[in-house]
Amino acid sequence: MEEKIIRLYEDINYIGYLYVCQGKNDYVKRANNLLPQIKEFTEWFLMGNQFGIDEELYQVLSQNLLVILRDIVSATEENDTVLMMDALEQGLGEYLTMFLPEGYFEEKRVKV
Repeated sequence: MEEKIIRLYEDINYIGYLYVCQGKNDYVKRANNLLPQIKEFTEWFLMGNQFGIDEELYQVLSQNLLVILRDIVSATEENDTVLMMDALEQGLGEYLTMFLPEGYFEEKRVKV
């Protein structure tokens, strides 16, 4: 699952880059192409507390993830780029970050 999480995390960041830096105005369309991977991650996360965290915390995280998914659905229905960016980059992206391998960001850091 780790490789799929990395790929989804990078894909979300890439479509954000295309929108912000390249002026591509098809963020929602590109985000919708990620829906199968988002579904797979969500199902995996919601299979139960397999992470060794406090059960109450897991329940709160699960409920929050469902709110994020509702935002993704709303953004899709309304073709709302801002809501979709928020749901993916600030919402789902934070969940994905929890499962990135240790040292992931250090490996990606640009050295000057």
